[in-house]
Amino acid sequence: MNDKVRNASRTDQKWMDMIHKYRTSDLGDKDWCEQHDIPTSTFYTKITRLRKKTYDIPRANHRV
Repeated sequence: MNDKVRNASRTDQKWMDMIHKYRTSDLGDKDWCEQHDIPTSTFYTKITRLRKKTYDIPRANHRV
């Protein structure tokens, strides 16, 4: 499946679940995104959009 199609079909809740999993992992941004086949730019853009919608984005448990 095309990444653009797959990423477009993710709901805000799915993104929040993924962000929570990343933030509780021991991986840095780049490594986590690579393991989950997500461009880091897409990941950061989604975080920004969710914050604008007033979602509470958890802080990372590690330094990046």
